[in-house]
Amino acid sequence: MRYIKRIPLEVATQEALQSAQAAVDAQRATGTLDIQNTWKNARQKKILAQEVVGVLERMVGDDGPCMYCMHNIATDIDHFRPKSRYPDKLFVWPNMLWCCGECGGFKGSAFPLNPQGEPLLLDPTAMEPWEHLDFDPRTGNLTARFIPADQRVSPIGQETVSRLHLDRREALANRYKKTFKRLAKIVDAFLDHPSSVTDLADRLIEADDHGLLCWCFVGTGGAVEPFSLLQKQHPAAWQRCKNQCQRR
Repeated sequence: MRYIKRIPLEVATQEALQSAQAAVDAQRATGTLDIQNTWKNARQKKILAQEVVGVLERMVGDDGPCMYCMHNIATDIDHFRPKSRYPDKLFVWPNMLWCCGECGGFKGSAFPLNPQGEPLLLDPTAMEPWEHLDFDPRTGNLTARFIPADQRVSPIGQETVSRLHLDRREALANRYKKTFKRLAKIVDAFLDHPSSVTDLADRLIEADDHGLLCWCFVGTGGAVEPFSLLQKQHPAAWQRCKNQCQRR
């Protein structure tokens, strides 16, 4: 998983969504709103089927992976705040994510909140996932991150891992593990024969299919070899790769 920068919509597209949301709000006020049919009908129109989906695909890049798992190909728009519980967010752009059927099925209409009323699920367009998640290179599983300052596991990480089964999906774990091995191999080669730092950063970004670079350079992966050796032996290269990761 990785942080995904949200791209603004074209003015006309944003205005069309706002108009659709105003109609929804009016129907809610009169008790005539049919959420499922409203969304089903709107989903077939150009505004969502082409324009909104097109921007979501641009946000995740090549191959259109799911924003939650970065593994399966995304197939549909997911409402971060489920439309059945939050019809006031039905056509709100920041509430729309690009999701695969597997993650969508696990997430369902659940939306846990903490005692302050804040979401306990991770929105990859609104926060850095690796502040809440960790990765086990041995198993390939994603886990909740332990926060030393709080002396506890991240509640957001814990709920996200549990809800999306990120530590129980064998195919996902295998692919994450393969990606980590690819990244480690590139760093090992650089440590053996240091060369262009720019080339190192570019090769790492090209090989990162699952957003693991930010775990390696921003999350806890910096303590794991060979990334710990890169930081110790080539601090300038380390910093360059870290900066590249954070600008993606």
